[in-house]
Amino acid sequence: GAAAVRPAVTVAEAADVVSRRVRAGVPRKEAIAAVARESGLPRREVYAAVVARPDERTGGRAGDDPEP
Repeated sequence: GAAAVRPAVTVAEAADVVSRRVRAGVPRKEAIAAVARESGLPRREVYAAVVARPDERTGGRAGDDPEP
C-alpha cells in the first residue's frame, strides 16, 4: 500500500508561524488559511492549534486572565 505523506511541519510549528504573522499584522483568519495551504496541513487542525494557545485566544499575552 501507499505510505501516507506527512506534512513538512507539525501543527505546533504551523501555529508558531501563524502567531508570528499575526504579530506582524496579518489577520488571524488569513494567516491560518495561508499557513495551512503552505504546510499541507488541514486548516481546521492549524486553527485548533492556534486557538489552544492562551495568547491567541484572547489576543493578549500568555498568562493574562481575561476575566476581571
